[in-house]
Amino acid sequence: AIHRTSTFGAAVAPLYAAADVSLNVLDDLNLPGHNMRTFEIPGSGGVMLARYTAEQAAFFADGGAALYYRTPAEIDGLIDRIQSEPDLAARLRRNGQAIAREHSYQRRAETMLAELGVR
Repeated sequence: AIHRTSTFGAAVAPLYAAADVSLNVLDDLNLPGHNMRTFEIPGSGGVMLARYTAEQAAFFADGGAALYYRTPAEIDGLIDRIQSEPDLAARLRRNGQAIAREHSYQRRAETMLAELGVR
C-alpha cells in the first residue's frame, strides 16, 4: 500500500515504522544536503530510501543504516531488495534508529554553540 494523504507531527512516526520502505524525496533546496526526513525516518524506526548525497551518507551509511539511489531507475530494484531481504530491512531499521538517537535538536544546538565558542 502507498500512503497518499498528508500526515504531520506525531502521526508520521508510526507510518514510517510500519512501512516496508519510506522514500525520502529531496527537493532542489535540499540538494546536495539533507532534510528533516533524513533523521525522522530512521529515528522513527523506518527504512529510508533516498537520493544519494554525501551529506546524508555521512550520517546514515549506505547499506548500513539507509539505502540510496543515484538514478530514479534504481528505486524499484532497491524497494524489491528491501522487501525480499528481511535481515537487511531489520539492520537498516536498527542501525538508523541508533544513529538518529544521537541527533537530537538539543545536541545539534549544543554543537553549534560550541563551534561558535559560546559554550
